[in-house]
Amino acid sequence: MHYIWIEHIDPILSQIPDYYKSAALILHPFVEMPEHFIHYPTIEQQMQYGKPVRWETICQLCNFKRKEDVLLALLSDSDALVEPYARPDLAEQLHKYLPKHIFFPTSDETSPLLWPAFLKLLIKSNSKKLYWSSPIILQSSVLPLDFVEPQLFVNLPEQELLVSNETMTIVWLSRFDSFVTTYLSSTVLNEQILESLALETIICDEHTPLWFWVKRDTF
Repeated sequence: MHYIWIEHIDPILSQIPDYYKSAALILHPFVEMPEHFIHYPTIEQQMQYGKPVRWETICQLCNFKRKEDVLLALLSDSDALVEPYARPDLAEQLHKYLPKHIFFPTSDETSPLLWPAFLKLLIKSNSKKLYWSSPIILQSSVLPLDFVEPQLFVNLPEQELLVSNETMTIVWLSRFDSFVTTYLSSTVLNEQILESLALETIICDEHTPLWFWVKRDTF
């Protein structure tokens, strides 16, 4: 299988193959680093020293009422939104209250802090292989799961990327300028398993788009 393109505005469940029965948005965590870090940490530094910070914690730190405001702030700060949808006020609020040693989440690729959880999901599904596919460089590969460690993902292509098990029953999709990874499953997602892996997720219903702040009458 090649990369599955999902548009930002339409509901996710209406855009994916019928083989997949459920989907979730995995929120890329903010990254807490030791206080001596003043520049955005590299992937290797995040994996070695970084601690994930949940969006619900960011809401408390930055006086946001909901996680949708966090996404709006991030998208506005990255110029992914234009008027009248951009919310520069929320972006300013995020910069004002965010502690200096907590850095923005990754926007174009899955957060390196999430890869250990993905590998655990593969192991729970009794997968033997890991598959990845990139629509940007038009390459794909299959790797034996016995030799896969979180550090391997450092060398995978950035931006749009599909990563799955060999049967495609579990799929993670990164998307440029999204700050989330889309998780597709051929079965109903087990929320208890997601919580046990400390994944902060939004389980998709028939109306949930990639930009989950969007309301039907917004566009």
